[in-house]
Amino acid sequence: MNQSLLSILIGCGTLLPLAKLEAAPGKTYGGFAPGKTFTFTVDEKKSYKTKGVKLTKNAPVTDGVPDFAEGESVKFTIGKKGQLKGPGFSITHRTSEEGENFYSNNPSASSSKGDAARVEKTPKGRPTEATLTFYRISFSGFIPVTNTVTYKLE
Repeated sequence: MNQSLLSILIGCGTLLPLAKLEAAPGKTYGGFAPGKTFTFTVDEKKSYKTKGVKLTKNAPVTDGVPDFAEGESVKFTIGKKGQLKGPGFSITHRTSEEGENFYSNNPSASSSKGDAARVEKTPKGRPTEATLTFYRISFSGFIPVTNTVTYKLE
């Protein structure tokens, strides 16, 4: 009888940690769980090219940057590690504040591109609008060239 009681206690002891794992809520990033999707419409698009000190407004969107049109619907997905993903981009989740999540891929010594995003949300965590900024840095001889594209979406 003691052996049966011991077997039951051991069995319960192994099931308890499994029950805790199943009951634990999934990890979220700024209140967004991986796999969450939402769609916004592009309200405004601004594209600039700066070559040296010369600024060109409404510049063509450079290669490697998503080219969305005003009025276009863009579907977003939260990735497995909290990144903000959309057609042609994936931006790392960095931090969250009340009502906003911030994302960025920063340029490095080996990369001359950067991406940033901000998603506003309600107190209950429903996304309400987003801003995306993509920038690419290159050189024309010794002259720096920066292409910047910003989208505002609701």
